[in-house]
Amino acid sequence: NFASSFKGESACVNANAVSAVAAALNNTVQDDPHARFIYTQACTALRRMTCSAGGKAACIVVAVQAALVTVLKATTDDTVREHACCALRNIAVTADGKAACVTAFAPAALVTCLNATIDDKVRENACRALGNIAWSADGQTACVAASAPAALVTVLNATTDDTVQKQACRGLGIITASADGLAACVYAFAPAALVSCLKATTDDTVRQHACCALRNIAISADRWRSC
Repeated sequence: NFASSFKGESACVNANAVSAVAAALNNTVQDDPHARFIYTQACTALRRMTCSAGGKAACIVVAVQAALVTVLKATTDDTVREHACCALRNIAVTADGKAACVTAFAPAALVTCLNATIDDKVRENACRALGNIAWSADGQTACVAASAPAALVTVLNATTDDTVQKQACRGLGIITASADGLAACVYAFAPAALVSCLKATTDDTVRQHACCALRNIAISADRWRSC
C-alpha cells in the first residue's frame, strides 16, 4: 500500500523494501498454504516499486527479475501472473533491465505463461514485457529462442481485447525488426494473424502496430512466402 504513491514508493526503495520483498518470494515454499497470498502481495508490491527509475535499479541489483521468473514458473494463479508480468514489464523498460531479464530467462517464462493462460490482463502484461525485452538485440534473440513469435500469434488469434491485440501486434512489430525475428514471425504465420486482426479491429492503435509489423515483414526477402 505504501508503494502505491510516489512518496511511498521512494520510501520503500530507500528502506531496502525491494530486497526484503524479493527475499520473501525466494523463501516461500510453493506448497505453503500461504504461498498464493505471499506471491500476490509481493508481486503487487514489486509492480508498484518498479514504476520509478530508482525502483527499477534496486530490483536489478537484488535480482528481482530472477525471483519473478521463479514465481511465474511455479504459479497457476492469474492474479499472481498478472502482477509478476507487470513487474517484469516495468524492469525491462531500461537497457540494464532488458539485459537482466534476458539473463534471468524471462522471455521463456513469459512465453510459458502466455501459453498457459486465457486471462487478458495476464496476456496484456506478458506481451508488453516481451515487447520491452525485444527492444535490445540480445532481447530479440532471446525472444526468438523462446518462441515468442508463435506465442504472440496464438494470443492474437485467440483474443478480441483491443489492449491485448495492441501489445501482441507491438511485440511482433519489434521482433520483426531483426532478420531472425522476422523469419520466426513468418514461420509462425504472423502475417495471416495480423491481417485478421486488421480486418476485425476498430482501434487505431491496434491498426498502427499491426501495420508496422506487416511493413517489416513485407520488406523482407521472405515476403513471397507469406504475403
